[in-house]
Amino acid sequence: MGITNTVDSLLVNQLGLQSPPRWLLSGALVALLMLVMLAGQRIMLIITQWLVYPLILILLGVTLYLIPSWDFSVFHGVPSAGNLLLSLWLVIPVLVFAFNYSPAISQFSVTMKHTYGPRASERASVVLRRSTLLLVVFTMGFVWSCVLALGPMGLQSAKTQNLPVLSYLANSHGSPFIAYLGPAVALAAIASSFFGHYMGAAEGAVGIVRSMVDRDGSLISDKHLRVAVAAFIFVTGWIVAIANPSILSLIESLAGPVIAVILYLIPMYAIHRIPALAPYRGKASNVFVTVAGLVAVSGIVYGLVS
Repeated sequence: MGITNTVDSLLVNQLGLQSPPRWLLSGALVALLMLVMLAGQRIMLIITQWLVYPLILILLGVTLYLIPSWDFSVFHGVPSAGNLLLSLWLVIPVLVFAFNYSPAISQFSVTMKHTYGPRASERASVVLRRSTLLLVVFTMGFVWSCVLALGPMGLQSAKTQNLPVLSYLANSHGSPFIAYLGPAVALAAIASSFFGHYMGAAEGAVGIVRSMVDRDGSLISDKHLRVAVAAFIFVTGWIVAIANPSILSLIESLAGPVIAVILYLIPMYAIHRIPALAPYRGKASNVFVTVAGLVAVSGIVYGLVS
């Protein structure tokens, strides 16, 4: 949905073209993303490695470029403590989703084990710590800059149009710099996110089929199973892109709760039940992770019920 809306907005607002049929545009874009994945994981990794540092620098550049447009009047009206806490509670699922990179963790763990052997766990912790620091500093700086530049009305308008904030900025800011750089950054970020999520989704789907239908691999060959999984992901992704439901609503009601359970609650359960994870028991961080998971899931339940 995100890449379809971004490209459609780019064609109409920046290039002055007519909007193509959504079913055709979305199908072509999903197919293009999947072709990169099917061409080989090595090619995908090379592409994403080249994207990482330019994206970080561009995010920093956009953050600084928007400073003259900051409007601090949004802080003049202070909500009540109850409303503020309620808003913070309900935004946690979106925050969990925004910083989630769990689909790539499986391949990351295998690579670390292969490269560093007995030092894999120690080295993985270092890499994750540094990656998380980069994510928090540059992403949250960018978020604050966009919030102050757009204000509540601009953010609501972007949500209504189902556009990434960079695409909305490209259409509304009036700067040639943002007009073309915004969609380019959005496309690069969405594509790299798709690659990571595809790896996890495809791997998980193959595992589900093997565990439930064909444990010994006698009915379906690996090649045929992976082709079937790729076809399933393509068709479902295409259908959702055509339907174009609200991206934030999907995150709040569907993706957020699933990811919160997977990231927070299931690992804590596994640590206390699986012998191989016994060294991680009894840590104060386990309490924090469990509480954070319960808060995220409870916020989703409240949002759905209300």
